[in-house]
Amino acid sequence: MSANRMTLPVSMSVMTYNQEQLVEQAVSSAMAQEYNGPLEILISDDCSTDDTLNILKDLISGYSGPHSIRLNVNDRNMGLIPHMHKVFAMPKYDFQVCMAGDDISKPDRVMRLAKIYEQTGALLIHSDVNYIDDNGKPLNGFDLPSTFMNEWTIHEAARSMALFNGATAAYHRDIIKLFGPMIEQDAFEDLVLGFRAALVDRVAYCDERLIDYRVGVGLSHADVKELRSQRQAHICCLATLRQRLIDAKGFGFSFDSPVLHTLHHAISHELNVLADIRD
Repeated sequence: MSANRMTLPVSMSVMTYNQEQLVEQAVSSAMAQEYNGPLEILISDDCSTDDTLNILKDLISGYSGPHSIRLNVNDRNMGLIPHMHKVFAMPKYDFQVCMAGDDISKPDRVMRLAKIYEQTGALLIHSDVNYIDDNGKPLNGFDLPSTFMNEWTIHEAARSMALFNGATAAYHRDIIKLFGPMIEQDAFEDLVLGFRAALVDRVAYCDERLIDYRVGVGLSHADVKELRSQRQAHICCLATLRQRLIDAKGFGFSFDSPVLHTLHHAISHELNVLADIRD
C-alpha cells in the first residue's frame, strides 16, 4: 500500500431534486473524486418529477470507476430537512462530504476535507468556494465570512444568519447524534448545523476553493423561491433561532446563560418584525 494512501472511509452524498439541466455535471464531479481511500458516493433523489432520475440511472450504469455508488429514490417528496435527516442516516461511513445536485466539486475535494478531518476531528469542515451562475460563468461580489469560529464568538454565531456557505460542508454524523433531529422544519439547516458544531468547538476551515457553487439555482434556491413574502423569510429565521435555542438548552446552558439571553433577544426581535409585516 502506498504511504500516501488514505485510510479514512468517506461517504459523499449528493442530494438531487428536479435538476435535469445540471445534475449530470454535479454527479460526474462526485464520481471523478481523486480519493484513494474507501469512498462511497450516495446519490439521493427527493422524488424528482422531471428527467433527473433517468439521468442519474444512466450515469450510474455507465460508471466503471473505483468508488462505490448507491442510489436512493424517495417514493414521495420529503422536503429539505427530512430528506437531509434521511441522507445523514443512510451512509456506511461517519464522515460525510455533502453536495447538492447543481454544484461542482473539485476532484481533490474529498481528499482535502478528509485530511483536515484526520487532523482535527471536526464535526463541521467548510471551505472556500467559487461562485458561478447557472451557465457556469464566474461571479464576483458574492461572499460569506470564511473566518467562522476563528474570529466570531459563540454569541455572534448564535444570532448570525450568515455563518458559512453550507454548500461547502462536510460533517461527522455525530452532529445529528449529539443533538437529535431538527424539530423546526422551516429552519435553515446549515445555520443550525453550524451552530451545533460551534457549541462543541469542533469547526474547521479549508482555505481552498473546493466547490463551484451556483448562485440563484438549486435546492436552496428552490426553497428561497418558495419564500413568497418577506414574512416567510423571517419565519425561517425565527425557526432557525428556535432550533438553536433547543440545541443550546440541550447542550447544557443554564437559564441565565449569555448565549440563551442572546437567542431569546434575537427570537423576540424576529417576533416583533413579523408582527409589523403585512403580506
